[in-house]
Amino acid sequence: CRALGCATASAVLLAQKQIPGTFVVTSAEAAAHPSALQAFKAAGEIASAGDIYTAFGGQPTRIQAQRLLQARQALNRASGQTVVGFAAPFGTADNATVMALNDSGYRYYLNEVAITRAVPEIVEFSSQGTRMFSLQKGEVSRIFRTGSEDTEIVANYRGPLPLGSELAERFLAEFRKITDLGGVYALYFHDYLLGAPQYRAALNQILDTIKAEAVWMVTARDLVAWRTSRQRVQVVVKKLGPHRL
Repeated sequence: CRALGCATASAVLLAQKQIPGTFVVTSAEAAAHPSALQAFKAAGEIASAGDIYTAFGGQPTRIQAQRLLQARQALNRASGQTVVGFAAPFGTADNATVMALNDSGYRYYLNEVAITRAVPEIVEFSSQGTRMFSLQKGEVSRIFRTGSEDTEIVANYRGPLPLGSELAERFLAEFRKITDLGGVYALYFHDYLLGAPQYRAALNQILDTIKAEAVWMVTARDLVAWRTSRQRVQVVVKKLGPHRL
C-alpha cells in the first residue's frame, strides 16, 4: 500500500459504515500525505505515532517529550484537530514515555505490554502541573490492547482461502470474550494487513458483526473522556435524621 492508500481506503470504509475510528500516523507521514490525513479526520480521530516511526522506549524523558510535542504540534496544524492520543512504534513505551506524554499534552496511549485490565487505567500526576503545560491536569490514560494484533492472527492463520469468514471469526471470538467480561475491545489493525485489499472481506464481516451487537463503537478519545468523567463521580451519603439519608 503506497502513500497511505490502504489506510485511506479503511477510513473511507469506516465512514461509509458510520463507525468512528482512531487513525495513528506519524507527523512525517501526515506532512507527506495531506489527503490521507483529511480522510482520517472525516472518519474519526487522528492520533500520533510520534515524529517518525522509530522506538521511544529507552530514550530519556526529555528527548521523548521533545519528539512527542513536536509531532503533536505538527499534527494539530496539519489536521485542524487537537491530537491527544499516542500509539508507540513497535509498542515500545516505558515509564519515561508516560511521563513524556503528560509533559507534552497527550491524554492517552495504547498500552501493548503488561496488560492487566480490560478497561482504561488513569495514571495521575502531581497537581502542580507539568513542565510544558503548567495548567493542564496531570493524568494520562492507558488503553490496553485487549485483543490480538492482526500481525499475530494473520501470521497464525491456517484456514481456507480466499480469506473471509474463517479469518474474521478469529477476531470476533476475542471480541465476544472481552465484551462478555464487560471490557473494552480494541480492534487494532494495520493498513498493510487487515486494512489491505486481500483482507477486505474479513474486515467487512468483523465490522458488520460488531456493529450489529449492542455495543458502543467509539474513538479512543471519546472512550477516555467517558472513562475519566465516570471515575470522577463521587457519592456522599449523610444522615439527616433517624429515617432520612
